[in-house]
Amino acid sequence: MQRTEVDLPLQLDRAGDRSLPVQIADGIRDLVDRGVLRPGERLPASRPLAERWGVARGTVVTGLDQLVAEGYLSPVTGSGTMINPALRRTHPTARQRPAPQRRPRTPAPTSDVIDLTPGRPDAAKVVDPTWRAAWRTAAAEARATAPPPAGIAGLRRELAAHLRQMRGVVADPDHLVVTAGARDGLHLVLQVWAERRSGRLTVAVEDPGYPSLRLVPRRLGAKVVDVPVDDEGIEVAALRRRRPPDVVIVTPSHLYPTGTSMSATRRGELLDWARDHGALVVEDDYDSELRYVGAPLPALAALDQQRDVADRCVVTLGSFSKTVAGDLGAGFVHAPPGLVADLVAARADLGGLPSGVMQRALAHYLAAGGLRRHIERMRRDYRRRRAHLTDALADLDRAEAVCLDGGLHAVVRLASRDGQSAADREQDLVADAAAQGIVVTPLSRYWAHGRARLRHGIVVGYPALGSTAELALVVLRKLINRQNAQSPQRGSSG
Repeated sequence: MQRTEVDLPLQLDRAGDRSLPVQIADGIRDLVDRGVLRPGERLPASRPLAERWGVARGTVVTGLDQLVAEGYLSPVTGSGTMINPALRRTHPTARQRPAPQRRPRTPAPTSDVIDLTPGRPDAAKVVDPTWRAAWRTAAAEARATAPPPAGIAGLRRELAAHLRQMRGVVADPDHLVVTAGARDGLHLVLQVWAERRSGRLTVAVEDPGYPSLRLVPRRLGAKVVDVPVDDEGIEVAALRRRRPPDVVIVTPSHLYPTGTSMSATRRGELLDWARDHGALVVEDDYDSELRYVGAPLPALAALDQQRDVADRCVVTLGSFSKTVAGDLGAGFVHAPPGLVADLVAARADLGGLPSGVMQRALAHYLAAGGLRRHIERMRRDYRRRRAHLTDALADLDRAEAVCLDGGLHAVVRLASRDGQSAADREQDLVADAAAQGIVVTPLSRYWAHGRARLRHGIVVGYPALGSTAELALVVLRKLINRQNAQSPQRGSSG
């Protein structure tokens, strides 16, 4: 069926802060969201658009490719590009919406949800020519046989180079095992270690800490013990006061969600304690590359390599969910030599290795320097987002916005007020934000229940500048300050 070609009522601002490809992508996305452009309608070819707007054809192609990656547009072989016919399935919230006002006001409650859940990278930004070329090459190299249990050798070589260049860990590719992500790697390590210990594991985790680091051991039948942290990281003194656990899981680069970095002294104490008790230290190095202030301390694995091989006790979990995309499903385990063979044997028995096409694509992407360039772009982008959030949530009354030295989120800490505890304020703020269509995460959910050091507030991801989500910061500021101005609705004390 012949599709009607539509015009594009779009004006570009060459003096604006945003690049021309970004203006093209934002403008077409807005036309789709407002119903000006509808599913199945064809767009003019890139060359006529370039002539109409007075820009290079590559500028137009870059803007259109961004929307293809997001699912707003669909390329048609030999016929240019059209609005995705399946748009309602890929973007169910794309509908007629009023154009944003120049002076944004607090929006009324809406059915459209603005998700500020922390820890979710802007995956669309990874799609560039290097990324697309890596996948095209990998697809052309598809094999009839499954990849080896440890992972494709080429990917393990590139992962070793990545660890050396980005984290100062001199890794032998033969000491790396490819996984489907950090949780998959943790699952594999705990299963192997439980077999070695011939019994139920006791696993120590940081308190506060990332919830999945508690949930995975529990699912495997381990006893989980919460160990408090202070300004230097996990309290090794608290480990000494209890029966030694079999495994200690830590996030030394960036404790979640507070951003605390484990001090060099504390890292040495932890490794000494683990060596003395025959315990395994699992280092989740989930977003160490995304640091905006200062340089990160050496990874625990780098310090561990300074010891004799027989004394090494650190396993590093790596993942690309924070730096590339949450749904990539790729990661790795770097382990001491004596543990690698058991990990590979377990993987061979259990299966679950990522596809060969994905592994080859990631290997090509790393080899071409795509990830390093992407991380640099992310650092610049999120540094700007971080600065904007700092300004947007500055000078809150009886609350403090803390933008961390690294990572993808900020923390808003709430203090008690007369007649209302910080816990009640947190509960009210999360509910009030939800009523405005804004999803935020309670800060308290990262602590074990009943801890004396429990803190209250919210954790928010950094919204993209110029996006609808950016307006949510205005709403959150007003909700927090209005909460302080209201009479308390609860009778509890802080």
